[in-house]
Amino acid sequence: MVIPLSEIDLKSIKLIIWDLDNTLWNGVLSEGDVVVDDKAASFLKESSRRGIVNSICSKNTFADAELELKSLGLWDLFVFPSIDWTPKRERLFGIIKEMGLRPANVLFLDDEPYNLAAASSYDDSLRCSSMDDSISVLFDQMASMPIDDSYKRLGQYKDLQKKNNAKHSFNNDQDFLESSGICVRIGKDCYDHKDRIFELINRTNQLNYTKIRLGAEQVDELLGDKGYDCGYIEVKDVFCDYGIVGFFAKKGNHLDHFLFSCRTIGMGIEQFVYATLGFPTLNVLGEVVTALKKEGKPGWIKIVSSFEHVDKNVNSDNIRILLKGPCDVSQVLPFFKDSTMFDTEFSYVSKEKHMYIEAQNHLSQVFLSTDADDETKKCLIKTLPFIDRDYFDTKVLSGQYDIIILSLLPNYGLGLYKNIHEEGLIVPFNQYTFDFTEHANWVDIMHQQCDWPDSAIYSAYNYFKENYEFIGRESDEDLIGGLTRLRSLIPESTHLLLVNGAEYEYVGTVKQGYEQRHVLHRHLNSIVESFAAQYDNVSILDVNDCINGSEDYLDTINHYKKVVYYRMALAIQSLISDKFSSDSIDVRNRFAVFYDTIQGYYSKLKGKVYMFYSRYKASTNNDKRV
Repeated sequence: MVIPLSEIDLKSIKLIIWDLDNTLWNGVLSEGDVVVDDKAASFLKESSRRGIVNSICSKNTFADAELELKSLGLWDLFVFPSIDWTPKRERLFGIIKEMGLRPANVLFLDDEPYNLAAASSYDDSLRCSSMDDSISVLFDQMASMPIDDSYKRLGQYKDLQKKNNAKHSFNNDQDFLESSGICVRIGKDCYDHKDRIFELINRTNQLNYTKIRLGAEQVDELLGDKGYDCGYIEVKDVFCDYGIVGFFAKKGNHLDHFLFSCRTIGMGIEQFVYATLGFPTLNVLGEVVTALKKEGKPGWIKIVSSFEHVDKNVNSDNIRILLKGPCDVSQVLPFFKDSTMFDTEFSYVSKEKHMYIEAQNHLSQVFLSTDADDETKKCLIKTLPFIDRDYFDTKVLSGQYDIIILSLLPNYGLGLYKNIHEEGLIVPFNQYTFDFTEHANWVDIMHQQCDWPDSAIYSAYNYFKENYEFIGRESDEDLIGGLTRLRSLIPESTHLLLVNGAEYEYVGTVKQGYEQRHVLHRHLNSIVESFAAQYDNVSILDVNDCINGSEDYLDTINHYKKVVYYRMALAIQSLISDKFSSDSIDVRNRFAVFYDTIQGYYSKLKGKVYMFYSRYKASTNNDKRV
């Protein structure tokens, strides 16, 4: 319902979803400078300290909004941000669903009456309001709410956001759940946690099967009644520690109270605990999102007496892996059952520059991310179309990984350009077989990789031509020098696994610039093998052991058929097993991944159909849309 801020009961709100333009800040970001509302910024911070979580649903360009919020020091206060130009209503309720909340516990702030009315019409229990009333009317309510300086609930939902992102890489929910390492502990010292139990009894709804509300004194009486078997439920998985998320009170074989936090929806915790208690009787009151069954116990959950040693037994023996490179390594990831154990740095399409970016995977740029000062980085981001704000964000030198898996294809194939004004400043761009200070080469590749107007393409070319000189491919000496420096900068305990280049000749129409590339790969592979032989903590993943011949290529020597990536995944699994005595990293059946691929193509096709349909409807409807 659309109501003034002065009528909002803040104590019932778990999530606030913000519009940005003329709400969080004054002005429209896409039209120029904006000024943040100081009271709104203060409210963001104070509400986060008091356990209210904040999100965004805005029509804007994601990268621009993220940059602005980071400059204001506010970006990290938001979870599940939805920032694009599509209609808001579906995105708004998508956020609520992903966070496992009820619309009745959500406040939506927007300056457009139409947006508020449309959202409210979808679900009238959603609280909708504008900033016409000063947000200061909510500060008085907030003063009586307890402060949690650790931002505990914000951190929990950030973990949930990571979890939901990881879930998308799995074919089905059960595969994901089985990889999550979910552990449950049932605690009996309930009186020590009576405040949390009181909160759960009175605030949970979606997984509250009994819905008997109690006052503080009644909770004391219940926990002190020896006729009841009471217990609270703690949950932890590879993503986060959920804390106390459930409570039961059982008398004989009957449950008077049985309830769980909405944050456990979809995990099977309620069924697991119900089965553990022996399927007692209970009177289910009202609606719940998951029905209990009189049989069955989720096999992906295990019960523990203590969480003290859980970290060592969960998350694939706690092995930390970074997977970095272009498609030769990104295509390997789907073959692992638990892809969440990998941090990834893959080639990507820049949201800011609308261009495919791969040069950040070149070793020279890993070093540039630490060697260059902030002013140099800002200049590169501003002036070069193939460098954006994410370009220098690398964890290779963070010292936190047991294994770094690094593709050498960027170093093998990208061309280098040196800045003629600043000594030692070198950037890679596209294949070394073309000089992109040549006008025709630049225009061709830019038209292929982005949809910029010609004026922008020529402007970028003129700057590049005037300030950079083509070097060509990285020399053999510089390649080994870079690998040697990398080995010296990462911990000795970190194993470096280098993925080399294919040596089988590509048979067919060879892509321009890739002629005789197999000969170059053979030469560079031998040099890298000599380098690796000097170290016990460096290995080679030889893709040639995973390729049977030219029939295993797709369109170039750098693109392989699915079966090759499957074999590469098996090779990684074997190395981890040998080096770390771990057999907990499982590779999925390659036919399951093939099925995922077909499903992905089908989803993309549906998306395109929906996009054309939406554009058609928009062209025939002049009404303003949410």
